[in-house]
Amino acid sequence: MRTTEKAFWALAVLLCVAVVVFLSGIRIVDQGEVCAVTTWGKITHTVSPGFTWRWPLVQFYRCYSTRAVIYETSDNVEESQADYKDYVVEANTTDGQQIGVKYSISVHIKEGDATYVYTNVGKDMSEVIERVVKFYSRSVVRLTMQEYQADQLYTGDVFEVQSGIEQKLSELFTENHVVLNAFVLRKIDFDADYVQTIEAQQIAKEKIETAQYDAQAAVFSAQQTIELATGTAGAKGEQAKGDAQAAIINAEAEAKAIALRGQALEQFPQVLQLNFIEMLKFANFMFFPSDTITPFFPLPPTTK
Repeated sequence: MRTTEKAFWALAVLLCVAVVVFLSGIRIVDQGEVCAVTTWGKITHTVSPGFTWRWPLVQFYRCYSTRAVIYETSDNVEESQADYKDYVVEANTTDGQQIGVKYSISVHIKEGDATYVYTNVGKDMSEVIERVVKFYSRSVVRLTMQEYQADQLYTGDVFEVQSGIEQKLSELFTENHVVLNAFVLRKIDFDADYVQTIEAQQIAKEKIETAQYDAQAAVFSAQQTIELATGTAGAKGEQAKGDAQAAIINAEAEAKAIALRGQALEQFPQVLQLNFIEMLKFANFMFFPSDTITPFFPLPPTTK
């Protein structure tokens, strides 16, 4: 083989190697990611979303999510749609009731914190979730549940519990340059026997409240009846007083009239005779007094 041919093939091989090296060094950083670039194991810089190139076998990208990712605990891990899945946290209340806590956490890494996170927390997002999100959240949730009695968690303000946990986690995450977007306490599972006991107590309480309401309604109805009877009796009493006063007034008027007649007769006895004569105009029968008999005979009617 001639020298020129050897040189050609050598150049062709070098060109192919160069193409392979170039293509293998191409890296596209996705929108929503930030990557720390290590050269011979040491961080040299970070790269933002877009087209980049790195030296193969020399430089490596350690990427973190600047968009929100979800860590979630659930009964059915396989059915969860979260980015990072885990099992329910088992905890105990202050009165010894065993509960299962289901929650979700949303976190992300700031673009400018990639170097710190790689150096101090984890070499990728999975390690960040394991060493910070999972580690702290499961511990804080378990300890927080021990501060409450079971009935406080079952019938109380769960949002208050959620807010307390979120505040504690936010402080711990911030120390590790992990941004906590939200903590959501989805559900607290109680033992079946405990749930039945609580429901029975609730039913009994509702019955007591209903009985108290009925008793209050009966008292109110009785008061209305008493007030109505009192009003009716008062009205009748006032009416009786009015009738009595009217009778007294009539009696007094009649007595005065009789007295006046008596005085008139004493002063003018002729009035009695005149009244007698006037009565004869309408009489058909007449009695005449006698020592032995009292004759009775009809009189003809008088004519005017």
